[in-house]
Amino acid sequence: MIAKCIAFPCLVLVLLLGACSNADRPNDETEPLSKKQDGVAAPDERSPPPSEPIPSDLGPSAFLIHRNAKVRHSIDPQHVLKAVAAANPRDAIPPIYNPQYTTAGKVKHLADHEKVIGVVLNSQAHAYPIKILDRHEIVNDVIGKIPIAVTYCPLCGSALAFNRTIEGRTYTFGVSGYLYQSDLLMWDRETESFWSQITGTAVVGPMTDARLEMIVASVTTWGRWRAEHADSKVLVGPYTAGRYARYPYGNYEQSDRLLFPVLNNDSRYHRKAIVTGIRVGDQTKAYLHGVLKKMPPVFEDVVGGQKLTVRYHGESDTCQIFDVQGNELPVLRAFWFAWHTFHPNTRVFEEPKEADSDA
Repeated sequence: MIAKCIAFPCLVLVLLLGACSNADRPNDETEPLSKKQDGVAAPDERSPPPSEPIPSDLGPSAFLIHRNAKVRHSIDPQHVLKAVAAANPRDAIPPIYNPQYTTAGKVKHLADHEKVIGVVLNSQAHAYPIKILDRHEIVNDVIGKIPIAVTYCPLCGSALAFNRTIEGRTYTFGVSGYLYQSDLLMWDRETESFWSQITGTAVVGPMTDARLEMIVASVTTWGRWRAEHADSKVLVGPYTAGRYARYPYGNYEQSDRLLFPVLNNDSRYHRKAIVTGIRVGDQTKAYLHGVLKKMPPVFEDVVGGQKLTVRYHGESDTCQIFDVQGNELPVLRAFWFAWHTFHPNTRVFEEPKEADSDA
C-alpha cells in the first residue's frame, strides 16, 4: 500500500522550487559568479556541457514517460511524479556541471560541525558541503582521472557517489525534476534516461536496467574531514554564501511527515531516523545511528555471509563499514523511510541483549 503524504501538493511545489528560486540565483543584488565566496574565480558551474542530439535509434526520452507508451521502463509510470512546477522540469533544480573548488585552508563559510560528503580517489580528496547539495543535488566531477557523480537527495537524506562511466562511455547527470518513491531521479544528457539515485539504476528510458558503480563516499563533519584530509579540495557553489546558510525545506528533517508518497512504509522507527545501509550479495542491512551510539565504536557483524567491521564515530555521526581485508565498502546514509521503501526486506541491526544474569 502506498503510504500517504500529508502535505498539500501546492506546498510541496513551493518547497521544492524554494531550493532553486530566482531569489537564490546570482543577480545584481548578489555576488557575481566571477567573485566566489572563497576567492575562486570561475565560469558558471551550472552551465551544462554541449550535448549531441539523442540518436533516434535509442528510443524515446524518459521525459515522455507519461505521453509515449513506447518509453522503456522498469517501474510503474504512475509512480514517476513531477516534483517542480516548471514547464520544462529538467535542471529546474540546477546541478553543478563545472565544479569549482577552494583549498581546505581557505574555506571561510563552513563550520566544523557542518556536514560534507567526502570522496577520495587515487589519493585525491574532495569535500562537498551538504548545504550546497541541498540546492543542487548533483555534482559532475573528475577525481584522479575518474569521472564521478556526487549526489544528494534532500527529501531522502540520501548521499551517494557513482562512477559515471559504463562500458567505456561517460555520462553526464542532471536533476530531472521527477521523483520515484520521494527520491531524486537523475537524468543523463547522452540518452535522456532516468536513473534512481538510491539504487543507481536506470529505471526509465533507453538505458533502463543499466547500473552505475557505487564508490565510497563518507558523510561526516567538515572538522573531521579536514583533520584527516588537510590537502582536500572543497566545493564552492555558484550562489553567495548567505544563500547556502538557509536550509530550504523548513523543519522537514525533524518532522515525521513526507512530502511525496512511498510504496513501502514501516513505522517501527521515526521516518527521518538516520541509518547507514549496506548490500552484500542479495542481503541488505540497516544500522540505525541511534543504536550505533550505544555500541562500542568498533564491532563486527555478518551480512550476506560475510564478516564485516563497523566503525561509528559518534562526534561526527559517521558510520563506515569494512570487509575482512580492511577495504572500506560503499554504503548509503539516508532517512529510515527511504532505505526501507527501496529495501522492504532489509534486516535491521539491533543492540545485543545482555545475557540473563541468572543463566
